[in-house]
This record gives sequence, C-alpha cells and structure tokens, in this order.
Amino acid sequence: MVIKHATAAILSYKRGTPINTVDQQYLDLVDATIEELYGYKRVPKQLYYAPPEAIAHIAGERLK
Repeated sequence: MVIKHATAAILSYKRGTPINTVDQQYLDLVDATIEELYGYKRVPKQLYYAPPEAIAHIAGERLK
C-alpha cells in the first residue's frame, strides 16, 4: 500500500492535480526510508532513487 500511495502522489504531481495528503505522507515515508537505509535520494518528479551525487548532476547542481 505504501508504494501504491507514493506512486499516486507522483502521478498527481505529473498531472498537475492536487496531491492527496495521505499519498504525500506515504511518499515522504518512502523517501525517508530509502534515504535512511541506502543514503539515496529521490530524483525530482520521479519515483526513482539514486545517490546524492547523481541527483545533483541530474539537477545541474553541485554538492557543497
């Protein structure tokens, strides 16, 4: 159920519709769990996780 709600939050964001608060809470939970276990962060606007260095590269930013 957690992945279902996280996916629904991403799809709502992509569609430009309001994100359900429960879906957002589960997305936040998945983000925190993946970061705590593996140190990975979510790629913006996607349900895909990568190391922080790769995320910074994707976003065009440098880590400080």
